[in-house]
Amino acid sequence: MIPVRFLLWHDRILYYVDGETGSIRRYDDDQQRTDTVAENAESHQALGSRIIAYSRPRESDAHFLHVSTGQTATLRVDASSRVPFRFLPSPDGRRILGTLFADREGAGSRAFFIFDLESSETRLFEIPGTSPDRAEIRGWIDEDTFWARVPAGDGHSFELYIIDALNGEIKRGWKP
Repeated sequence: MIPVRFLLWHDRILYYVDGETGSIRRYDDDQQRTDTVAENAESHQALGSRIIAYSRPRESDAHFLHVSTGQTATLRVDASSRVPFRFLPSPDGRRILGTLFADREGAGSRAFFIFDLESSETRLFEIPGTSPDRAEIRGWIDEDTFWARVPAGDGHSFELYIIDALNGEIKRGWKP
């Protein structure tokens, strides 16, 4: 039996990773048919119940397949950059929140980004605090705001930030 990795189920269609080829495939239960959605997917992540993120070997870009429409948006990333594969879709599913390292090797070059799936526009925001390399996106608060946790300089505590997703402005920061 060929190993598979389940990604998501949407409108009676199962999306999964074929362990033999690394391709993302879908099985349509109504039509009893299987086809390939993306070949040779190295990293992959289901984002809620409607978006699949994936990348390909030796490629810096990240791709976002919206299973409802079949459309794929591509986050273009310079080869000298690196995008850790942990994304959060906005509550309306139109934007993706993540982090990237502008310098693949430079921990201090980490920034938050918001990628618009419709326009493919990407906005970068500086990470506040003293340890941006260890910042964690914690989630969306609403359509225009997200929150993040950044370890403090002492290595034992952390700071919390509420950040405006439109302009990167810190709406509130505090140390619990």
